[in-house]
Amino acid sequence: MVFRTTTLSQTAEVLPGILSQEKGESFEYPCVVPAQILPGRLVGEFGIMRRAKPVRKEQALRPGDVVVRRVNPDCAAVFAEATPATDNTGIVLPSANVLVVRPGPDLLPEFAAFLLSATSVLARLLQASGVATQVAALSPVRLGDAEIPLPPLAAQRRNAAAWRASHRVSETLQSLLEEQARVRTLLGDAAFRPRETDAAESRIPGAKGDAAFRPRGTDAAESRIPESRTRRPTAQKPETT
Repeated sequence: MVFRTTTLSQTAEVLPGILSQEKGESFEYPCVVPAQILPGRLVGEFGIMRRAKPVRKEQALRPGDVVVRRVNPDCAAVFAEATPATDNTGIVLPSANVLVVRPGPDLLPEFAAFLLSATSVLARLLQASGVATQVAALSPVRLGDAEIPLPPLAAQRRNAAAWRASHRVSETLQSLLEEQARVRTLLGDAAFRPRETDAAESRIPGAKGDAAFRPRGTDAAESRIPESRTRRPTAQKPETT
């Protein structure tokens, strides 16, 4: 099946992050920072943004918004929490190094995150940006100009579900590898650590550990008997006439 191709800006709104205001700061808001963005989800704690003036609710993230790292983008996540607020405002902001994609009715958020985590799409984005340095930065305009496939919503759901499942498997495997490494470390420490009984015996004179190098009781007694006492007398032959 051939899917329709469109630009991201034709099916979603692309928004920049919000700058903090260090001077005259009097308002604090939780904000999404780049380190929180993993493929498909956000992790960790929100950052804190300080502003001199209150922000409008239109500037806040909404459930279903897709957040992307502006610098060195490599994945995207769907914002799902509307009210984690530390200041009871119910507002969470995108930080300055986060771009926001707000999908329209023809684009599922999970499918948009899947596309913006795909290596091929990101490579085209960075190539179109003319980035030739190790630090690659996207602008909302460049991100909005990205060409994306737009299959029917049913196909988008299937692709998004398969993508989520693959990441769950990857996370499970990563957890197993980390646990295996932890167990190996514990076993290695135990193998090179002396047992308590061995350590105690090494401090006792004549302990079990020295038995191989100590003569047996009978051998020690025999070693104190003179040779004349231990050798049997030989019988003398009778003289013949």
